[in-house]
Amino acid sequence: AQVPTKGVDHAASGGEDIVEPEAEPQGLVAGAGEAASGGEDLLEPEAEPQGSVEDVDEAASVEGDLLEPEAEPQRPVQPVVSVGDVSPKETEALEVVWEDDEDDLSSSEKLQRIKATLWQSMSMCGTRVAALRARTHNLQLTMKAIADANLAVKETGQTMLQGNLEEEYELVSRALSLEYASLLSFSFVQRLSLTGFYLADVVTGSEKDGLTPEQRSEIQESLVNTDAGLQQARSEVLELEEAGGEQRPRGAPLGPRSALVRTVDIVKRELGTLSQLLPGIKEQETTSEQPTTQLNIGEQLKVKAVNLKNEITKTKEAAALMADETGMLESLEAGLLEAIAFFAKETKIAQLALLGFGTSGSGESGMLRDLQNEVKVQRDRLAAFESEREVLSNLLQTVREEKAMLDDKCNDLEKQLEEVELQIRGE
Repeated sequence: AQVPTKGVDHAASGGEDIVEPEAEPQGLVAGAGEAASGGEDLLEPEAEPQGSVEDVDEAASVEGDLLEPEAEPQRPVQPVVSVGDVSPKETEALEVVWEDDEDDLSSSEKLQRIKATLWQSMSMCGTRVAALRARTHNLQLTMKAIADANLAVKETGQTMLQGNLEEEYELVSRALSLEYASLLSFSFVQRLSLTGFYLADVVTGSEKDGLTPEQRSEIQESLVNTDAGLQQARSEVLELEEAGGEQRPRGAPLGPRSALVRTVDIVKRELGTLSQLLPGIKEQETTSEQPTTQLNIGEQLKVKAVNLKNEITKTKEAAALMADETGMLESLEAGLLEAIAFFAKETKIAQLALLGFGTSGSGESGMLRDLQNEVKVQRDRLAAFESEREVLSNLLQTVREEKAMLDDKCNDLEKQLEEVELQIRGE
């Protein structure tokens, strides 16, 4: 089997600017202070934004337990409509589910558990990405409403109201920036969970026939790189907690980013277990094919038909899994493109502010440094999203190609089966 090393490197791509406001400004002044805080039904992106500007720091933080186990990781992922907080009791139960009786499991059972956990991590991240995109959509609507209202106020010369609207716009923009930063963290975890899932799948498939030294080395290297990527994601999520003011008292429900940190820890632990199991996989032996008991032609055809049917079933299941992966990765890529458009616009705004400042006077050096720093911050954010988007795009292309190969293989197997069945019937 070929060892996957998907989604561990980084590079860059671009996006579009956010559409300029077009709505009539006159009717929006009174409602310009509204900011989208997300609400319960997170997958209704067309709903009107609700909440207050005071809530924007908490806007769109995706909540919920990221690793509530599913019975069958191979089943299609179903989106959820709302996501709630994770209670301490539920979190404790989560740890018990994945830690009890670990020493009593066989290597095969551990491998199956690892695959189930990694698939669940990826699918839950996909659900949260959908919720985040709905929340960011609402925040975009709020920013547009405030911008339209500000245009109307400028014509009336109400400088105080204009200042208030500009402050509200800045608050919503900050909330949106934090949401997109969360999206980047979810992208890291989802992509790396998928990479780990592929590695576990290769190891599982090698239990019978073994691994070549080259395969073993490649898997170990990929595990090290994936673990390093998860550690980076963990650090960035912790920084987001601090930036978003997510400081909850002990015993309170876990915040969305805290739950993501817990997910990273669980995924890292499962990959560590996979690394420990790797030496137990035997070396692949090159042996000549042993002679089999002679069967008459009819019996040989029946055995071949059974083998073909089994292979067709496995291939269809693998293709269905690839289809699920494609859907989740496409949604994630769309979210990253939206973030790229947002930060591209923010970068232009920061650059224009710096250019408009002109040559600094003796008492304005501090403001100049602030403007220069803002340009750097926005450029760095844009570069981070462009890099992740390119890595994800390459991974998505690989998944699509493998899905197409599986579809072709299935069609070929079905043709072979049809020919064998015709021979069995003597036609």
